[in-house]
Amino acid sequence: MRKKSLILTILSFIAFLSAWPISAMNMNSLTYEDLLTLYFWVLAPEWNQTTNQQLKYTNVDKGTKLYSLLSIAVSNNKYPNLNIALPLKKIAYESDLADLIRNNFNTKISYTNKKVLTFDFLQAQLKQVYGKKSNTTTSTQNSKTTKANENIADSVLFLLKENYINKDQLSWTDKVDYDSLSNFVEGLWEEYTVYYNPEEWKKFMDWLNGEFAGIGVYLIQRWDENPIISEVIKDSPAEKAWLQAEDILITIGWKYLKDFKSSTEFIDALKGEKWSTVSVQIQRNGRILTKEISRDVIQLPKMDGVKLWDVCYVRMYSFDIWSYDSFMSKINEFWSCWKYVFDVRSNPGWVIDEVTWILDEFVPEWKTLMTEKWTTVNEEIKSTKTPSLEVTNPTIILIDWYTASAAEIFAWVMKYYFPNQVKLVGSKTYGKGSVQQVVQFPNNSLIKYTIAIWYIADQTISIDKVWIQPDINVVDSPYTAKDEVLEVIWISNVWN
Repeated sequence: MRKKSLILTILSFIAFLSAWPISAMNMNSLTYEDLLTLYFWVLAPEWNQTTNQQLKYTNVDKGTKLYSLLSIAVSNNKYPNLNIALPLKKIAYESDLADLIRNNFNTKISYTNKKVLTFDFLQAQLKQVYGKKSNTTTSTQNSKTTKANENIADSVLFLLKENYINKDQLSWTDKVDYDSLSNFVEGLWEEYTVYYNPEEWKKFMDWLNGEFAGIGVYLIQRWDENPIISEVIKDSPAEKAWLQAEDILITIGWKYLKDFKSSTEFIDALKGEKWSTVSVQIQRNGRILTKEISRDVIQLPKMDGVKLWDVCYVRMYSFDIWSYDSFMSKINEFWSCWKYVFDVRSNPGWVIDEVTWILDEFVPEWKTLMTEKWTTVNEEIKSTKTPSLEVTNPTIILIDWYTASAAEIFAWVMKYYFPNQVKLVGSKTYGKGSVQQVVQFPNNSLIKYTIAIWYIADQTISIDKVWIQPDINVVDSPYTAKDEVLEVIWISNVWN
């Protein structure tokens, strides 16, 4: 960036502080609203000021400074626009700033896990990234021009050569055409590395915003095999149509997987407008069944639980950006627990920070929770506080083949540090021990690629492509209404 722009950035900070009431902000602990306002106050002057989208966030009021700044960011494809409530009042952490900088500048900054964000840290990091050349394409406003597309293709190749876990495969590649990006990335044969063109990304964002409906299933797929239903969402169209876990999708809309351009397009065919119907064929226990399903907007569950006598049962459906707060809220609601059952069956993982924060509540301070091994460096993630929750004897964690990624981290770390108290019950897990980075480009295309392999504590063996074995093996049959795993817990000697 030019020196003049850097000076304007610093002046923006000064102008903001002079206009902002000191009482409205604690410089030693910023809220998420403070972070967004300060961050985009500095960045917005560099972008096109024409706002062409209304914000969908349910708790950002029109006429406020934050609404104006987020509108500019959304219009410049620098921030998503979702029909949700932002966690504005929660305390911001250094990792929250790291996420924003990574997405806008394609730059990784050093931060302390679960450390409260301060103004000084925010200011220092913004000055630093403004002094670097962004790896993300900075082309003309017309991102559909040939030059912009070439820059995006070059950026994808640069990112892969710099950070991709198997970057040695790319030593021979000097140039990639934009039109062949999807095929090029798919040709790496790494199942978690994917390039989404603008149309594919828009479909995903529309689905997040509730503008498309679906049937209500979690799917899992290995390589180019047909997707398998890992779980059917409660009260969804799929449940009403009697779809079950372990069902294999054979056709969607009477078309086979091979008749679609990609697996993503095949799965996308399940989505459509509310009340529209879709025909699916499934394979179950060797039989082919046909179902006509009416789509609906799906409400995805996050965290659920119940207390029975002295046992607190917590179902963790996934680890998203609100999981830690939801988990602590549920635990506090129970008041006291003598025994725990944590159910991470069919939990695909997602946000590693959230699961490490939950582990912070159990694992003693300064213990290594996991190590991310990048191509050039290793990053240790440690527990950062005195634990607030006691690991009871026994604490039961329910796992299955659809327990993956961050959910496996939770189960494995708990078992590693509390081998005598924790019992793993169910079936072996999926075995996903890799970390992905997501970078979005000005034309709304996106690359998701594997940047690291994670290891638990001081162990030297990765779980990737391996899996976690249960202490007590129990398989929940998809062909019965009862939950055999929970039944074993309540009627057997698992508690002894």
